[in-house]
Amino acid sequence: MKKLPVTSCQLPVQKALCLRVFVSLCYALIFVLFSACVPAKVPDNLDDTPGPPVVVTDRVYESSQFSARYPQGWRVVTSEARTPPAVIFVAPDEVSTIRLMVGPLDDINLSEPDLQTEVRGLTLPGGLDMTVILSAPPDQWDALLPIFEHLLASVAGV
Repeated sequence: MKKLPVTSCQLPVQKALCLRVFVSLCYALIFVLFSACVPAKVPDNLDDTPGPPVVVTDRVYESSQFSARYPQGWRVVTSEARTPPAVIFVAPDEVSTIRLMVGPLDDINLSEPDLQTEVRGLTLPGGLDMTVILSAPPDQWDALLPIFEHLLASVAGV
C-alpha cells in the first residue's frame, strides 16, 4: 500500500497575521466612513414635516376637517403642515383660483387690480367656519362663477 503525500493549505503564520490586521483596518475604516454619514441631531425641517393628512384624488380633496370636489384639470395646492387646513385650486389658465380655508379671513391681501374677487363665509354642519375665495380676471368671471357655486355646494365636513 502506497502512502499519499500530505500537503498543507495553511498560510505561514506571518502572512496570516498581516491578513488579519489588514481586514481589521478595513472594518475600522468602513465604520468611520459610515459614522460620518449620521447627523449629530435631527434637522429642523424634519421636526415640522408632520401635519394633518390630506388625500387628493382625481376630483376630490379631503383634509382632516373638510372635503370638496374640484373641477377636472385644476391644480391642487395644499397648505403648510403647521397651518390650519387650507387648499387653493388653480385653474388651467394659472391665474384664476378658488381658495378654501378653515376659520375666518385673516389679514390677506385681496387688492389685485387685474382680478375680480368674491369672498364668502361658510359654516358646515358641526359648526366648522370656513372662508371661500374666488379670484379671476373680469373677462372669465361669468364662466367661473358657476364652477365656484358648484364647488361651494360640494364642501362637506369630515
